[in-house]
Order: sequence, then C-alpha cells, then structure tokens
Amino acid sequence: MSLILGAGIGAGAYALKDRITEPEFPGIEVSTPEEVGGGVILNKPENHGIEMVSTKIAREEYAEYGISPMTENAYTLTATIEPENASNKAVDWGVEFVDPSSSWASGKSVTDYVTVTPTSDGALTATVANLGEFGEQIKVTVTSRDNSAAYASCTVDYAKRIKSAYLVDGSGAPVGQNGADWVTGLHDNFTETYIPQYMSYTVNYTYSDYTVEDTFTMTASAQLNAEFLSGLSSYVNSHASEETQFAVAILGALSGEKKNPINTGNSWYYTASASGFLSLFYANYSQPSEAAKKQALNMLADYVKSLSSGKTAAVEYKVTFTGTHSTYTLNFTQVLSGAEMTYAVTGVELNEDNLTF
Repeated sequence: MSLILGAGIGAGAYALKDRITEPEFPGIEVSTPEEVGGGVILNKPENHGIEMVSTKIAREEYAEYGISPMTENAYTLTATIEPENASNKAVDWGVEFVDPSSSWASGKSVTDYVTVTPTSDGALTATVANLGEFGEQIKVTVTSRDNSAAYASCTVDYAKRIKSAYLVDGSGAPVGQNGADWVTGLHDNFTETYIPQYMSYTVNYTYSDYTVEDTFTMTASAQLNAEFLSGLSSYVNSHASEETQFAVAILGALSGEKKNPINTGNSWYYTASASGFLSLFYANYSQPSEAAKKQALNMLADYVKSLSSGKTAAVEYKVTFTGTHSTYTLNFTQVLSGAEMTYAVTGVELNEDNLTF
C-alpha cells in the first residue's frame, strides 16, 4: 500500500489527492476497501495474514487524536490479525526511510517527517502523521508480536507541490509576490505603442521536496473590485455632461464579472495600460473612437485622484495552479494610484485662429 502526501497552507489552499496502491509483501498483502474517499484510491484487497486499512483524519479532528495543528496530513492505519480468533493480536509499529543512505535521507531522522503512534501498546490502530515535505520514500510497517513473519507495510510518498509562485512581467518586475498589491497607474496607449496592450508574463515557482513528480496547469481570473465599481459609478453619474458623454457611456458599462486575463499562451491583458484595462472589462471596446476612450481614461484618472487616499483597489486577481495531487492559489490586487495615473491628450487649441502680417 502506497500513501501519497502533499499539503500545506500558504497564499492559497491546497486541495489534496492522496493515493494508496497495492504493494508486494512476502507472505502477506494488504486488504483494503476499494475507496475510502477524500481522493484516496485503494487497490482490490488481497489477504495474507494481516489486513491494513487507511482512513484520512480531517484537520478539525486533530485535537481529538492528539495531533499537532502544524501536521500537514494525518491518517489512521488499522491492522487486522488473521485468523480472527488468534490468541495474541498484539503488534508493533515502525517507520523508516526506504533507502536511508540516499543522498536526500542521509543524516536525517525519519520521524522529523513522518511519525506512527499506536493508540496503546500493542494496539492494532495507529496514527500516521506527516510533519513536513520529504524527498525519500518512507515505509510504515506493522508486525505481529506472535509471528514476525506476519506483517504488512505501507509506503509513504510526498507529492511535489508549489510552496510559492508569483508573476514576473516582461521587464523582470515581480507581480503579486507573496500576495503583495500591484500598484499601477493607467497610461494612455491608444495611439502610442511604448506601453503595450498585452504583456508577456513568466511564473517564478518554489517547489517542495517530493518523491512523486507532479505538473501544474495555470488558470486565472480578474474581476473589478465591487467598491471600486460602485464608487466609480457614483462619480460618473454626478459628472455626466455633454462634454463627458463618451466617458460616461464607457465607464458606466464596465463589467463586474470575472474575466480571463490570459490573452494567449503567456500573454496577458496588461491592465496597467488603458487599452489593456478597457479591452478586458469593456465589452464594446472596439466600437468607440480613440478620442472617446481617451475621454474615459481622463475621467477615470479624475476619479482616482479625487479619493482622499489618492488610490483604490481596482482589480482582484486569482491565479490557480492545479496539479494531480495539490492546488496552489495566488491572490493579489491591482491598486490604481492617482500619482501614477496619466491624462490623455484629447485636443489642441491655439489662442488665435488667424494671424495677419
């Protein structure tokens, strides 16, 4: 039976998938139900003297079992002696590295990573606790005191997981590192190209130690902050006029729904540029003229600068990395800063319309 662990608490929550598979035992094999639940997968039972069943312990039950709240995962292992009427059913539990001389395990104590604690001396039930990530497979063994040839063992693996992840933009600047706010302006780039509508991002990962490889798929969502939308709506309505009609129409129609900020591949809508921001959150982006969009940018800049703090949380980002055994979520907020907002040029006037020499 092989038990795979991989969990933690960081910028997001980790969804676990723990797997138990059939081992090879000299003279004895593990007998388990086909499914325990909670992502645990068990092979069909085969009995040879001792049966071992694994059950996941929920985090809210840790105190009941005397398990430290810092424990990543915990399981109850139950051994069953055959025959049922055996006189001496006492067993001993043990834990060890499968290869204690490996480069990763050498010099390390296995109980710093996995412990096995029987409920009492000789008990058929024990708690297996995972205290942290490890890079060498571990084995838990239960052996009959009456017959040392009767035993069962469970190998324990740690699935690769993401410990931290953040975006790095095309200039090499970190975005969302440790969940920090991404403070930006909105820059006029409707007719200029030095600030892109899209930006290529890479991801900086930190991984755990592991014994089982995993790969992760990235998805993302971006959503306008509800308070930002509400405040902007009030500001737009109170400043509606013939001169601002285009801005009112555009800003009043910004979407509060979640959007996919990934354009294609590693190219994202760059919401620190006016074109990137509006093309993501304004459904009819292609219809208004460039002059109308510039008017909208200027009203938006006026709104942010009018706030007492001079800034506002504008876009809530959620980036999810999903693997077979765990999920990591990065949340960060784009904050618009009035000090970094720029105004678009919407026209040029001369003080004279005619000169006579």
